[in-house]
Amino acid sequence: MTNFYDEWLKAGKDAEAEVQSAPVAARGRDLKWIETPQDAKVAMIIGRQVGFPTQGGSLLKAEIPTGWHTGKHRHGEEAVHILSGSGFAMVDGRRYDWRSGTTLHIPYMAEHQFFN
Repeated sequence: MTNFYDEWLKAGKDAEAEVQSAPVAARGRDLKWIETPQDAKVAMIIGRQVGFPTQGGSLLKAEIPTGWHTGKHRHGEEAVHILSGSGFAMVDGRRYDWRSGTTLHIPYMAEHQFFN
């Protein structure tokens, strides 16, 4: 009969085995782009759904066309790095201008929206 401690040890070994056989690099050509109500176009780069055994973290790439904006939304914390373009984000009612090279931290459950 197993107990919680044995289950923890097994889970650790299973996670280690999963990591050993997991990919290390993601390739742009392999991205699967989708459209969502919040993003014009988004692809998951790193995450469990695309074969990377993370412990809850993920990396996504999104494109927001010029003159467009996301819907207002909230979720867990998020870091957003701007590759190109300029615009602004509304985070809990405050405006933050951004341009290429800007990185924004969106706090846990902060209402936010991006404008390009």
